Amino acid sequence: MEPSKGKKSRPKIAELDIVRAFAILAVVLIHATADATARAGESHLALAEGSLTQMAFVAINRMSLFAVPLFIFISGVVLFYRYYDTWSLKQAAGFYRKRIVSSIIPYVLWSFIYYVFNQWLFTRSVVIEWIPFLKMLQWADVGYHLYFMIIIIQFYLLFPLMMTAVKASGILEKLMVPIGFGIQAGFYAYNHYVAPLDHRPSLAVTYIGVFMLGGYIGIHYSAFMQWMRRGAVLIVPAAVLGGLALGALFLNDRYGVGGFSHTWFEATQNAYAMLLGMALTWVGAVVTPKLPGVHRALLVLGAASFGIYLAHPALLSLYRVGIQPTGGMLSYDLYMLIGFLWPLLGSLFLAIAYGWVSRSLRGRRPAAVPPGVPAKGTAAN
Repeated sequence: MEPSKGKKSRPKIAELDIVRAFAILAVVLIHATADATARAGESHLALAEGSLTQMAFVAINRMSLFAVPLFIFISGVVLFYRYYDTWSLKQAAGFYRKRIVSSIIPYVLWSFIYYVFNQWLFTRSVVIEWIPFLKMLQWADVGYHLYFMIIIIQFYLLFPLMMTAVKASGILEKLMVPIGFGIQAGFYAYNHYVAPLDHRPSLAVTYIGVFMLGGYIGIHYSAFMQWMRRGAVLIVPAAVLGGLALGALFLNDRYGVGGFSHTWFEATQNAYAMLLGMALTWVGAVVTPKLPGVHRALLVLGAASFGIYLAHPALLSLYRVGIQPTGGMLSYDLYMLIGFLWPLLGSLFLAIAYGWVSRSLRGRRPAAVPPGVPAKGTAAN
């Protein structure tokens, strides 16, 4: 596959908002169903161990674990797609400035919001201690969902060096995927067999192969989509099988005979996320446009995914603290369903409202197209 030779900015990949939509749905689903997967004593919402309802929630929860690697895959696609044709190291300073505004400032701001919010929600008092708070920022200890920001900030720090190396060497470009997975596998082996490392889930190297695969696809995006016209017949079923395999591994580990090492879980989760990323990109480009209502809703959801990611845990916590299930299993299932829909739709509303307000304050009229749909000439970002 040959990358584009043109120097103009490429148009935005609208279908990636479809992929983001599925990824953010999985994020909210993981958090909304977490209590239903708990063992006795871990949560007051824990179900009877081994019940069919609990097994269903475990399967749903674990089959949604593609979310973080899928978002990292998307980031790789977008960054390499956006910058490959025009990159020079002189752009690094501007790249870092953009990421400070788009990622680091929101991370610090939302960390402080959760630092205050969690104290208020659970103790009805707030004590601000700046030194402990600043220490918590290092590994996103303020909120259980914010560790993803630590991962993506690391990739942003590394990206100019990665891009410069790939641009400087055709061999490195061709080998970027095996090199990435070699590093990821070596790091995993060291952590698993030699010496466990602190904060491994928050380290970029844990996902560097996934990021590099996304990057390679981003460089060769047109050729990839051409290949998917034939390859989708294999990739889509393989992604489905990957999800079923991951769910089966977790169900067997908890309720069956076990016997599979952690390496099986790690490899299956990564393969599942990568296959799903490729499959959903094709689905977003070819399948959902044939369903205009679904397509539009997913585009809106994907465009608002960052805001949903940041805000939904607060709404979920408010719901869990303020409302408890009553009655039998039907009531419990309804409680869990609302616990998914309320933080999803509530944070979607907040994200859309924030977008409208910020555009109004900047004196810009909202675009005539729905969020996530590029206007003519819009550059990738």
